[in-house]
Amino acid sequence: MPGFKVYHSGRNQFGGGVMLLVNNQLRHDSFPLPPLSGLEATAICLQLQNYGQLLFISAYLPAAAAIAPSDFDAIFSLHNTIVLAGDLNCKHVSWNNASVNRNGSTLLSYSLNKAITINYPNQPTHFPYNSYPSVLDIALSQRCTTSKPQSVPVLSSDHNPIVFKVHLHPDLSAPKTFYDYKHANWPLFRHSLDTALDLSPPIQTTIELDHTIAFTRTEQQAAIRAIPVTTSKCNHLTLPPNLCYLLKLKNYYRHQYQRSHQPLFHYLF
Repeated sequence: MPGFKVYHSGRNQFGGGVMLLVNNQLRHDSFPLPPLSGLEATAICLQLQNYGQLLFISAYLPAAAAIAPSDFDAIFSLHNTIVLAGDLNCKHVSWNNASVNRNGSTLLSYSLNKAITINYPNQPTHFPYNSYPSVLDIALSQRCTTSKPQSVPVLSSDHNPIVFKVHLHPDLSAPKTFYDYKHANWPLFRHSLDTALDLSPPIQTTIELDHTIAFTRTEQQAAIRAIPVTTSKCNHLTLPPNLCYLLKLKNYYRHQYQRSHQPLFHYLF
C-alpha cells in the first residue's frame, strides 16, 4: 500500500490473522512478541519526541478461544506505554454489550487488577446476521489515555473499525501512601502503648490536658513504629473533575437501571 509499511501475522488456514499499516512518515520499528497461547498479535514500537516510545499492538482473539491472562501478562510487561487494539471477542455490559461471556468477565477482572484501561465506542462494532449487534473491537491502554473510540461504518464488512486518538503525555498523580494494617506488628504496637500508658484520673487542669496531648503523640509514634507505610502499585492517571463527575453520574444511572430496568435509566447511562 503506497505510503504505508505493512506488518502482519497470518495463518495457514482460512480466517484470522492480524495486520498493522503504519504511515511511512512515522519513525517506528517492528517489535517481536513472545509466544502467546491464544491471542494472535503483531506489534510495532513508535519512536516519539524526547526519546519516548509507544508499543502499539494489533490483536485478534478467535471466538472459540478462551482468553489467557498469561498472554496479557507477557504483553503488558514488555513496555511502560502500550496500546493494544483489535477484535478480542470479549462481551460485557461494561463496554455496551447486551450480554456477558466468559472472556468478557476475564478481561474486566484482569483490567481492574492490573490498571489496564478498556477503551470502547458507544456504538456497536459487530453486526452479525443471526444475532444482536455487539462491541467486540476495543482498545486496551497502559499508562496513556485515548480519545473516546468511534465505530465508523466505512468497510463492506460485518465489523466496523474503531477510530481514536492516543494522548501520549498524560499528567500522572503522585503515588498514594497508606498504612498497611495487614502487615502491622500489633505486639510491638501494644508493647509501645503499655510502656507509655499512664492511667491518670479525668482531666481537671491544664497540666493534665498537656499530658493527654503528649500521650496522643505517643500513640502516633507507636503506630509509626509498628505499622508499615506502603504506596499504591500503580500511578493512576489524574482525571479532570468534570470527567470524574460524569463517570459518577453514569455509574449511578447504570445501577438504577440494573435495579429497576426502566428504559429511561438505560438511555441516561
